Amino acid sequence: PEKSYQYGDVAFLLSMNYDMIRKISGTYDKYWREIITSALITIVGRIPLEYVKRYYRKTILYHYWPKLKLEPKNIASMLRYIAYNKLAFENLEDYDESTLIMHIEIIIPVYALNGKSRYAQENITLDIVFDPVMMRILNVEYFVGSEYMLSRFLSRTEEASKFEGVLILDSSHYSTKNINILNKEKKFFIMDIPPEEIKKILEKYGHSGKIMLKRTFNSLLNRYVYYHSINSGNLHYFIMDDTSHGELEFIKACNDSSIIIAVSNMDIDQNLIYQAINIKKFMYSSVSSSKYRLDSDRKMISGKMELDGYILFNVITMKMYLSLYRNTMIPNPGRHKLVDSLMIELSMINMYLIKGQLYLPRVSKPIMSDLKAVGGGIADKIFSKELFTDIQDKK
Repeated sequence: PEKSYQYGDVAFLLSMNYDMIRKISGTYDKYWREIITSALITIVGRIPLEYVKRYYRKTILYHYWPKLKLEPKNIASMLRYIAYNKLAFENLEDYDESTLIMHIEIIIPVYALNGKSRYAQENITLDIVFDPVMMRILNVEYFVGSEYMLSRFLSRTEEASKFEGVLILDSSHYSTKNINILNKEKKFFIMDIPPEEIKKILEKYGHSGKIMLKRTFNSLLNRYVYYHSINSGNLHYFIMDDTSHGELEFIKACNDSSIIIAVSNMDIDQNLIYQAINIKKFMYSSVSSSKYRLDSDRKMISGKMELDGYILFNVITMKMYLSLYRNTMIPNPGRHKLVDSLMIELSMINMYLIKGQLYLPRVSKPIMSDLKAVGGGIADKIFSKELFTDIQDKK
C-alpha cells in the first residue's frame, strides 16, 4: 500500500455523531472542518489540542481533508471563533419545555490563567445543562475564581432561566447552611455526600451500625444495587452500594469506599438518584482529563475569549463521546469501560491507499461480534463507503 490510515475508531465516532457533524458544518461559517477534526482526534487520541495535527495526519481524516491548518496559532483563532459564535454552539441541540433538565456542577482546580502566577490556584466552575433521558448536553456556563460560594452557582443557573431543572451539586456544598439556602430558594437538588461525612451519617441514623441495604434491581444499569433510604424532615438520604456481593439479599451498610450516599429534597426513585450521581461522576472524570489538556494547551489561551472557546470546544467533544451511550445498547456512563475497550479494538482497523484507491481489509469476527453486540446498526454505518464522502463539503 502507498499509505495506511487509522480508520475504525474515527469512523465509529463519526457515524455516531453524523447528525451533529452535519449541524456543525451547517452552523459554523468558518473552521467547521477544524472543529470536527480536532474534536474527533482529541477523543480517539486522548490528547491535548497541541498535538492534534501530528495525530490527524495518521488518520483517514487526513486523506479527505489534507490541508487543515492545526498549528497552535490556528487553533487559538478557532477557539476565539467558537467563543464569538456562542449562539451557534447552543443551536447544536434542540430543546423544548418538556425536556427533563439537570444542572450538573463540576469544579476544576487549575493553575491560574491569563498571565498570573504559574503556581497560583483557581477554580473553573462549570454549569453543564444536561438532558439525562437523551444523554445530551444542551448548554454550558462557567466562572473562574479562587474563592467559591454556592450562591454564585445559583445565580449562574438563574441567568440561564430557560433551563429550569434539578441541581446536581458538588459534594463540597454539603452543610446545614447550604441546604437551608437551597430550601429557601426552592431549588430541587441532588448532592453526593463527601467521604468524610459518610461515617457520621451512618452513625447518626444507623443506631450502632444496623442499617441494612436491600438488593434491588437497577433498571438503568440492568444490574443489582444494594439500597436503603432514610427520611429526615424534607431531606431524603439515599444509601447505595454498587459492588458485587454475590446473591446476598441484604448487606450491612459499612463505612468503606463502596458506600455511596446522596442527599436530596426530592422523594424519587433510587434509580434516578443513582443515574444522576453516575452521570456527575462521568462528567467529572471527562472534565478532569480536560484539565490535563488545559495544562498543556494554556499557551493557546491568552485571554477570556480563548478560554470561553476552549470550554465550549471541550463540551463539543463531550457531546460526541456521550453519543456512544445514546445511540448504542450501552445506556449508562457507568459502563464507560465497555466503550473505551471497543474504541481500542476499533483503532486497530486501518484503511489502505493502493494505486489511488482506498481499501478496507476484512474485519475480524471478534470485532464484528462486539460491534453487533452494542446495537444501533453500527457495523453497517462505519463500513459504509459514503460515510466520509458525505461530510466533505458544507451543506
